[in-house]
Amino acid sequence: MGRNIDDLVDERARGVQSIGESYHDEFLMKRPKTEWSPYLDETAMDLRANIQIGDLALTKDDFGQELGTYYRRGLKKTAGRYADLPSVLEEKVSDKKLGLLAYQLNELSYDISTTDLGIDDVEKATEAVIEKILTRHVGGDLSVSFELSGATVSDITTQLFNNETIASNVDLLLSEFEKSASEGLLSLLDRPQMMTPLWAHQRDALEKWWEHDKRGYVDMATATGKTVLGLAAIALQYGELHPDDQAVGGLVSEADRTGTDDVLIVAHSDLILEQWRREFERHLNIPQERTTGSDDITLEWGTIHFRTPQSLVNEDRVAYDLVLLDEAHHYATGSEWGS
Repeated sequence: MGRNIDDLVDERARGVQSIGESYHDEFLMKRPKTEWSPYLDETAMDLRANIQIGDLALTKDDFGQELGTYYRRGLKKTAGRYADLPSVLEEKVSDKKLGLLAYQLNELSYDISTTDLGIDDVEKATEAVIEKILTRHVGGDLSVSFELSGATVSDITTQLFNNETIASNVDLLLSEFEKSASEGLLSLLDRPQMMTPLWAHQRDALEKWWEHDKRGYVDMATATGKTVLGLAAIALQYGELHPDDQAVGGLVSEADRTGTDDVLIVAHSDLILEQWRREFERHLNIPQERTTGSDDITLEWGTIHFRTPQSLVNEDRVAYDLVLLDEAHHYATGSEWGS
């Protein structure tokens, strides 16, 4: 009886290694497993930079398929205090998806570090992107917090998958990274997206402001969230609110964003203006490095003008598209610009 054709194919293939197996033998076998994931991070960066990996025909398209299993082994070996990581990885994430996500995270880090964004803290910016993606879809059910001092992508991946909810949403992360890549890195980093839900009185005020042609005066006590309300107005106009609040005004379509709008923020002192800059990172997850260094900050969706009343006295009028006057009682009844 003739031999089965599948048996013949298997016999001939036994001496032929896959790309992943060849990579393992050439680059990983001589290293301890604790170094595998960071080394694979370097390989992903090289691929993103169009550097060929030895004599291997390895591309970004087959990184997950060929190297995901070795990335998993490296993460499991370095799990340490993340005791649940091995079981979560085993139950929730396939080798291919793990490798693909690792590649995309490395690609994101590479793009942040090589694009002229004025950002030195690449890990913090990477965290901001991940948090925005997850908060948009998972909302208040998930709290994302990374320990990122000197972190590598494999460190970030470890912390991501230590959370079972995130591991369960790996398909979401993968699809959102694909979508974000088409929108552009700068757009994603600069997007004003509220990371925390509003209090009831803030939501009520924002609804009234939106319904009255985006005009209004808010009289609120100290520590009741005036700055947050102002940032929410920016998010509603140029980005998006927290998922819990998106019934207010609805989402702004991409077609409505020209990227040329001018936003004026007025406060009675430079100290208060600095506080505003810091709150952009805290509540809108726009890295602080993107809102420092100048009185006029140009982001993907428009330019923010930070001004004191005194600095506006001799300034030519600008047709601002959105104006936020902080603690206007300090200057609204004064002379010159205030009057």
